[in-house]
Amino acid sequence: MRFSGVAQVAGLETRKLAAQFRVNALLWACVLGPIALVGVLKLASSTPADTLFGRWVHVSGLAIPLVVLGFAGQWAFPVLASLVAGDVFAAEDRFATWKLVLSRSRGRAEVFVGKCLVGFGFALLTVTLVLISSTLAGFLLIGRDPMFNLSGTLVEAKGGAALILLSGLSQVLPVMMFASLALMLSVVSRNSLIGVGVPVLIGLLLQLMALIDLPPLLRMLLPSGAFASWHGLWLDDPVTTPIWVGAGACLLMTLTFVAVAGIVFGRRDVQVR
Repeated sequence: MRFSGVAQVAGLETRKLAAQFRVNALLWACVLGPIALVGVLKLASSTPADTLFGRWVHVSGLAIPLVVLGFAGQWAFPVLASLVAGDVFAAEDRFATWKLVLSRSRGRAEVFVGKCLVGFGFALLTVTLVLISSTLAGFLLIGRDPMFNLSGTLVEAKGGAALILLSGLSQVLPVMMFASLALMLSVVSRNSLIGVGVPVLIGLLLQLMALIDLPPLLRMLLPSGAFASWHGLWLDDPVTTPIWVGAGACLLMTLTFVAVAGIVFGRRDVQVR
């Protein structure tokens, strides 16, 4: 396997995605969605009181990305992580193009790694766009006034921005876990509906499980707990154990799903449907 071959596969997949309307629409939604949310919140007299930082959305722009992260970790990130990753392999089966793909002097390993990089890269791109857009929208449209953290201590804009960055980084491995699950299902099932739909359904089920009074360790090990672990950063004495436990569990699942996908892809006949 050569790096140049992987880069060529990844470049080709990226160009294919860039030409798709649904992909471009999704990226624009990641950028404009938080801005639209701020516009709605500015017009509304009430606040999203069901979120930890919702009561500060009219006071400080720091609250906007935190409200967005809370919602996205529950519902949006599993979807964003799966939309491309769950289709990047299955699309070749749907259009019966594997013979063409594998006849371009690219080895199977190069094709697999290149497609995985695109699936993971798109998932990371969507998370980054959501975080940047919501932070800028909060600062520019609401303001840079300080707000209180979960311990009741005032947090200034500069320190809050650093905590927002750390909170966003805590979402990376849970998102990668869902992307790797979608990749594996895309390879194993050869069906885009399964590759995209099953991870989204699992994400929904995990959020429903989060409503149950589960043992603390099990809660931290679940991806839903990993998505919510950033709350511990907004205490005077930050609680980082849930972040590390959740990140470790998600990393283990990611490596497992990618390994299974690689084994299945390497052994099956992908030239015929």
